[in-house]
Amino acid sequence: MTNARLQLQDVTFADVHLCAALDSLCFDAHCFSAEMIASLVSSPQVFGFKLIEDGTPVGYSLISHVGEEGEILTIGIHPEKQGQGLGRVLLQAMLEKACNKGVENIYLEVRESNVAAQNLYASFGGVQVGLRKNYYENPKENAKVLHIKKDR
Repeated sequence: MTNARLQLQDVTFADVHLCAALDSLCFDAHCFSAEMIASLVSSPQVFGFKLIEDGTPVGYSLISHVGEEGEILTIGIHPEKQGQGLGRVLLQAMLEKACNKGVENIYLEVRESNVAAQNLYASFGGVQVGLRKNYYENPKENAKVLHIKKDR
């Protein structure tokens, strides 16, 4: 995706520190370190996108996949840019690329309190299939396990 305002680019190893910085802004209590992101993007089973708005990175995403199954690892939008549909742009791009790779079932965890993210996933056919008690720390919170099927 490219237009005058937004650019969607593949996350590469060169983006590790950028992604870690965005992650710490988006998820201050439960963020991926640069080392964790480096390990993830080094895997052929992981891909992601960074979203650039007017030359400034405003979000990123990562997904892992094996065969027909995938797991959204993260979607983060800079706090000042949330609520503008940018998460939708990243999610749509991830789902399209996953589908092109043969992924039919995608899973993810989301905080029970993150209603905005739950609504986003629901708009793509995401349904709750489980609950992980005390999955998140600082603050301790349950995670809803969601499933998005290819035929959404």
